Amino acid sequence: MKGLRRVLIAGLLASLFLVGIIPTSGAAPLFTVGATIWDMSVPFYANFIKGLNDGASKYGLKLLLRDGQGDPNTQVAVVRQFIAEKVDLIVIVPGDAQAVVPVVKQANAAGIPVIAANNRVGEGATVVTFVGADDHYFGMQQGKLLVEAIGTSGQVALLMGELGTSPQILRRKGLEEYLKAYPGIKIVSAISEGWDSARALAATQDLLSRYPVGQLSAIVCQGPRRASPKPLIVAICYFIRAYVDRGEAAPSEPALSGGRGSDRASSAPPRRWRP
Repeated sequence: MKGLRRVLIAGLLASLFLVGIIPTSGAAPLFTVGATIWDMSVPFYANFIKGLNDGASKYGLKLLLRDGQGDPNTQVAVVRQFIAEKVDLIVIVPGDAQAVVPVVKQANAAGIPVIAANNRVGEGATVVTFVGADDHYFGMQQGKLLVEAIGTSGQVALLMGELGTSPQILRRKGLEEYLKAYPGIKIVSAISEGWDSARALAATQDLLSRYPVGQLSAIVCQGPRRASPKPLIVAICYFIRAYVDRGEAAPSEPALSGGRGSDRASSAPPRRWRP
């Protein structure tokens, strides 16, 4: 996680040099950067926020950091306020990629450069650059790990992040594109847990109550941010139970594919096994 924060902040600082916000020498004038994160209560963003504050302090920037509060309309209003305040640069971590397009276009028209970070801005608006992960590749790699874990057939449940965010959209797209080559693998349930650990746990428990032991070959978790391992532990117990009920030896590793922040359960490809 710290490595990711360093990459994001380094990319943002490089982008600031690109648009001329940070001078390379001499006394730094007071530039104002308006930054908005779609939901600052998400634990993942704690280091991101710290990096923004540290960077602003180090380079003499005035940082206006405002919360989108998990609501697209609130985040749009925040960006409009930045435009009215005539900030020199806007950094946005959008919640709904398409919902922010019109207001980013307003910033474009006002001559204010916009950088998208972590989450992408939808098509139709112009950003200086995007600083973040390749979420489509992320999804495809999850598909690869899934096939390694369960083989070429099985029923799978999908836990997704916040609907409408570019990571959720692109990760699912990448996963589904990879699985086109494996028609025997079926996604039988897809649930949004909104990047929230408690909701992920509740969704996992619901899945395991709805599907009798042995009916699910895997749960693919594309979040949550800085997840508690509880959802994964509950699922592990389910898969081990499938073996116990049949009088077989339980596997040493679960058929689980976790996203960023899901701790050790996603740190290495699991061995192939199937209940």
